[in-house]
Amino acid sequence: MNFQKVYPSEKSKLLSKIQKSQLLWPFYSEHSRAKRVFLQEIMNGRAWQIKESERVVSFLCFSRVKPGEPLIVTNALFLDSQMGWKQSLLHLEKVAKKQFCSEIVFEFPGDSLQLKFLIEQGYHQTGTQFQKELSYHTALVLGGGGAHGSYQIGVWQALKELGITFELVTGTSVGALNGAFVLQDDIKVAKKMWQSLSTEAVMSFPAAARNNQTIRELIWQIASLTTTAIRQKGVSTQPLRKLLEAAIRQDKIESSPIRLFVVATEMSALKETVVEINNVKPDQRVEWLLASASFFPAMQATEIDTFSYMDGGYRNNLPVDVAIQNGATEYIAIDIKGPGITKHTRLPETVVSTSLHSPWELGTFLVFDATRSQQNLQLGYLETLKKFGQLKGHWYAFEQTKDIEILWTGFWRTIQKEGCFKEKDLMEKNILHKLRKLYKDRVTIETMGLAFIELAAKSFQLLPTKVYTINQLKEEMKGKQQQPQSNELGVLSVQEWLDRFKEETYVFSERNQLRSLKKVLLETEVLSKKPQDIQKIVQRQPIQLLLVLFIDYLMEGTTW
Repeated sequence: MNFQKVYPSEKSKLLSKIQKSQLLWPFYSEHSRAKRVFLQEIMNGRAWQIKESERVVSFLCFSRVKPGEPLIVTNALFLDSQMGWKQSLLHLEKVAKKQFCSEIVFEFPGDSLQLKFLIEQGYHQTGTQFQKELSYHTALVLGGGGAHGSYQIGVWQALKELGITFELVTGTSVGALNGAFVLQDDIKVAKKMWQSLSTEAVMSFPAAARNNQTIRELIWQIASLTTTAIRQKGVSTQPLRKLLEAAIRQDKIESSPIRLFVVATEMSALKETVVEINNVKPDQRVEWLLASASFFPAMQATEIDTFSYMDGGYRNNLPVDVAIQNGATEYIAIDIKGPGITKHTRLPETVVSTSLHSPWELGTFLVFDATRSQQNLQLGYLETLKKFGQLKGHWYAFEQTKDIEILWTGFWRTIQKEGCFKEKDLMEKNILHKLRKLYKDRVTIETMGLAFIELAAKSFQLLPTKVYTINQLKEEMKGKQQQPQSNELGVLSVQEWLDRFKEETYVFSERNQLRSLKKVLLETEVLSKKPQDIQKIVQRQPIQLLLVLFIDYLMEGTTW
């Protein structure tokens, strides 16, 4: 399930669906009245479409709230003609639970059989209001991904601030290790560990402590790891064992109300093994955590009771099914792009799922670097706040987008006045469709400014690890103009190095297309020529043209 705000520019596209929808609950006395109100609420920012598998199933009216607050639904229209009272009520409650609301509230005038049905389903009536306190049995599902693991700690920090708690945690590999910190409720200890973590603190091999800030150094370090792994049937994880023995508090595990399930793979049969850490012998807890994270053959397998175990990701890298089997009615899954098998789990109709994964690369998963860990931790934190509506943006984070909308409106009026673009170009040149492919997220006419300011920031390689204002963005972009090659991320993965090389050397890379277009536009004064000359560029590169003009408008004001 996914819910999206409906914007005024989408009204005509959705009109036929809205007209076909039906009112199942007596928010209004007539279907036509409910539909008219929904269309009006689009203009007020309180209209939402609910999707399941990319199919619109309902239209609702409510104001977005923080987790822990009540969700007040004022209108509900359903597209499934076969949907009855019980199914539609479950649907509405799932929308509220998706936001981790404390209760769901309706207001109905008059009396009807439906209202009696609500009482039977656990709702309480106060005047014309009906409310139900929502109960949760929430699981945190932590996937494997090695050095990417600090992202999960950032997510956990944000969830704690939002007041979202868990009854159980399931984890594979580094997700199992992070799960132990969640079990102990040791956010400070977890952050401190990740912010100082290095490869030599996890694995023992000759080049573990070598510098790895260039691709040559990184490849040398990985080669050393590989050679050692071949010679020793996996590099030693003794440093990781010592780290865990120092961090694990048996008393906290035994007193914790949270249950932790970890996944390992039994080597001889390649069999998935799930253990509840709370219930194993105290002297075996560290062993099972190590077993889940033993990425054989790169790392040595772990021996427990005459059996050899390796990384749980070989059988179940994101253990959603383990959470469902142990009573979760909703879960938050954090996928950190680790290698392994991700099972397809068929969810019961009543289960509410939330998935978190970064649109950014998180670096190499076998090489640990404190700087990169801190960046990933902050990414997890900010992206969780965005997921729950506390921040805006896809690639970057903003507290609000009103200033961006004003900036974009001024820019759009300017380029129309100059004859660069016309309103009809948005549809005729399929600009929104092309922009969505580049932005990799939903874009409407109302959110084009946000999409372009984020693409502008990406083109300057700004870090996505802080909450930006327009002025901060401009200052950092100016700084990047003076020092374009600085690397603030920490250790890059081989793929990231290759991507950077491609961006710099490939003629048709996004960055080089922007550079070439800017040179043509701003150095040859094309914009002062005839509109038909500009339209030729609009035909070929509409998004790139808009982005170059927008960056210039953002940085310098109108210069053409």
